[in-house]
Amino acid sequence: MSSSSSEASIGRGAVVSSLENWRFSEATKMACFQGAYRTTFVWDGTQIVPEGDPKQFFGYRGVVEGNAIKFFFLEESRDVPFYTFRYYPEGNGPQGSAFFCESIYYKSPIHWKWGSAESNPILSVVEGSGSDHPGKCGNLTDTFEIQGTTPVILGFFVAMFTRSVALLEGLIELRKRQYKRCNVFTLKADATPKLCFSCAQRHGNACVVCSSGLDATPIKGRLCKTCVMARMCCSKCGENCGKSFVEGFLCGRCGIGKTAENCCRMKS
Repeated sequence: MSSSSSEASIGRGAVVSSLENWRFSEATKMACFQGAYRTTFVWDGTQIVPEGDPKQFFGYRGVVEGNAIKFFFLEESRDVPFYTFRYYPEGNGPQGSAFFCESIYYKSPIHWKWGSAESNPILSVVEGSGSDHPGKCGNLTDTFEIQGTTPVILGFFVAMFTRSVALLEGLIELRKRQYKRCNVFTLKADATPKLCFSCAQRHGNACVVCSSGLDATPIKGRLCKTCVMARMCCSKCGENCGKSFVEGFLCGRCGIGKTAENCCRMKS
């Protein structure tokens, strides 16, 4: 057997971006040589888990079920995936995607498509998706090249790994915050409160202040001059809304009488 044939049977490849470099070897292992997390994953064709302690990275695990790809953090939930994607090998999924996000635990859905390449497959984020993810100011990148004999699905796991951990860490930090209403008197409604994708999913029909159910005719909220500066941030949790948001409203108690004229942004 030639040297190149032998390497192909063993498995040789890499998944690289501007910030990360992962090496595929032994047909079962993916090791990070450059990136936020220097770790190794073990791949059996249907599941990817950290080598060694299974509780690493909050119990991170990736599972393939047909064309469905699921990411779990077992310390967060053993039953509800953090993400669920549908794989379209030809890149003919919704929005031209190759990996279309069908469900997401936190933040807005992110989709991936095939990029132009002469040889190796290129995965890149579909424009506009995941716009509230912290990639532009953190350690996340939007384009990965899958090299050698690395399975495409495994390359996708790598592309999502650092992003998934960053989002879960952000969610854990968010839960520690204590909030109170700004409550500054606002002469006129120059801007109305917004709910990010995550808060809209959880509190879309609830008061932006107290999370109680809305009345039949929801009461419009206001933002003061100071809070207007953060008008593209969620008025409930303070996170960046990106391009995915809805208007927030007040319930009858939080918007009764003159109270409706006070800024309703929740501040930590």
